[in-house]
Amino acid sequence: MLFQHPFPGLRYGAHMKLSDFATASEELVAARALQNRVDTKFVSRVDELEHLLSFLAQDFSVVACGAALFGRYRNLYFDTDEYRFLREHHRGRRPRFKVRIRHYMDRNMSALEVKEKLPNERTRKFRKPLPFMAEQLSDDHRNFLDEQPRIDAALLYPSLRVEFSRITLVAKNVDERLTIDTGLRFTCGDRDTVLDTVVIAEIKQSRFSPRSPGMLALRRSGAMQLRISKYMTGGQLVLPSIRLQRYAPRLEMLRRRTA
Repeated sequence: MLFQHPFPGLRYGAHMKLSDFATASEELVAARALQNRVDTKFVSRVDELEHLLSFLAQDFSVVACGAALFGRYRNLYFDTDEYRFLREHHRGRRPRFKVRIRHYMDRNMSALEVKEKLPNERTRKFRKPLPFMAEQLSDDHRNFLDEQPRIDAALLYPSLRVEFSRITLVAKNVDERLTIDTGLRFTCGDRDTVLDTVVIAEIKQSRFSPRSPGMLALRRSGAMQLRISKYMTGGQLVLPSIRLQRYAPRLEMLRRRTA
């Protein structure tokens, strides 16, 4: 079993709990890719993560990220100068899109990604590789964006950076993946906010199953189900010129649950 050094906000006991998990095979990881899926999110505190992991080890394997059992991610989101994607998310529009470059720091990989939220609540993700840490889009990458409905690459600019650390678990016997994000940091220009007590757990399923191993484990651990978006959270925290009144109650629920 691989082991890793602690990262900010994660207690040593949670690292030890990860040693209870089998390491996922490449075949199992590939089988749980779930690029077309239903997502359900929960929130809890970092000091509860050890408790949560204790409910998951029997049914899930952990995905190794290089020499570690967690991965460091850096996202650069793109939007129009009027923040059309952010505003459409705020209004609950379907379909809606997110465009980002994601750097997988521990795997020396980067990709341009498009996430589409469909009217039936399903999420589809499309990805095109980039050179590691590249943030300039080639004509080929802009053509990839232009092929997506309602996206015009010429109108997009970098809007927000989000960094976090992630544990990825894949279910052994059902089509389900679970990601656990901590150490969230949101940056735009000279504005910078860190949520170091927050855990965001997300269940990704081929179709919604309220009694799946991951859903049951999250509820038993005391995590709170909450419709939350890292992009919307970042917009609320570091983009004060954007009015996101409908999202404010969710951010307040997040703060109360993770205080």
